[in-house]
Amino acid sequence: MKKTLVLLLLPVIALAQDWSRTLQWGTNRVGVIFEETNLTDSVKSSIQDDLTYVLSFNVASNVAFEALTAGDFYYGKYTGRMVLDLEGLPEKFPKNYYIAHDGTNYLVVTYEDSTNYLAQIALTNQQYAAISSLSNFVYTVNHATTNSLSRSALAAMYWKMSEDRVLTSNEMSETTYIRVLRPDGGVFQRYTYFAPSILDIAYTVCSNKTWLVGMLRMRSKEDCQPAEQPCLYRDGQWRLVVYEGN
Repeated sequence: MKKTLVLLLLPVIALAQDWSRTLQWGTNRVGVIFEETNLTDSVKSSIQDDLTYVLSFNVASNVAFEALTAGDFYYGKYTGRMVLDLEGLPEKFPKNYYIAHDGTNYLVVTYEDSTNYLAQIALTNQQYAAISSLSNFVYTVNHATTNSLSRSALAAMYWKMSEDRVLTSNEMSETTYIRVLRPDGGVFQRYTYFAPSILDIAYTVCSNKTWLVGMLRMRSKEDCQPAEQPCLYRDGQWRLVVYEGN
């Protein structure tokens, strides 16, 4: 069953706002405004770029706009609701309000959203070397084949969090190796992998250890449906998290 997210569309609020920030989402032009007035232009641009990146994983034509009626609790305060698929959205992605202004719907980045993004920007700056290496890791995953990776090399791309070590070639069966890399429908071939959103990077504690983790975004090459794959940074490089049974 698909998860859905309800976003609200607000009428114009009489506040001094910068209405110049817009992003292209499919054939839709969507604006971005900020409740927090003390953000620098650089931070606003980083947030806007991330919003654009995340929304690109959701097909704009599949979005439903639902106008509020007199029976709705927020009727008169908000214009309506926007309903879209939750798949492909980070957990902390802005989920609250839109403001309609001059024919454009503006996503409101609330104070809470700004706080979340500031923390994530600080984290990614702190882990600059790790974050900078994500693009190379994603490239490797997208171009992995049985010709480019041996079974031991593929195993080394996976990490067992429970034992805090890399997967060995003896633990990766030939069946799993082929299932992942086979050219006629292997896991790596069925999807295109993308680097995480800023909001997808986090520290997590497991087995009394602190891990830098991320969530790779994936898109099916067959039907463009989004998916995700957790990864972590260990021993100076990114690894895919081992699922039970690997």
